[in-house]
Amino acid sequence: MGERVEVRATVHAMRRAFAVAFLSSHEGAIEALQALMKHARIDTTQVYLRAFNRTKAMESVRDLSWGLGLSPDAEEAHTGFEPVLPP
Repeated sequence: MGERVEVRATVHAMRRAFAVAFLSSHEGAIEALQALMKHARIDTTQVYLRAFNRTKAMESVRDLSWGLGLSPDAEEAHTGFEPVLPP
C-alpha cells in the first residue's frame, strides 16, 4: 500500500490514522467513530486513539517555558524543554 512512497502502511495503521483524523475534525464523536469502525465495544475504538490522546495531552505543555529565557539574539532557539539552571 505504501511502497511508492516507501512507507510501511498496514491496515491497522490506516484504521488508526482514520480514527485520529475523524476525531480531530469531529471532537467528542467517539460513538460515531465506533459505529464507523464497526466496533462492538467502545474500549476497542479507544485503543486506536492512544496516539491521539497522547498528542492532546502534550498540547497543554508544549509551549511551557522552563525559566531559561534565552535572549532573542541567542544562537540556539528556545525549545521550551530546557532545564531550569540555578543562578
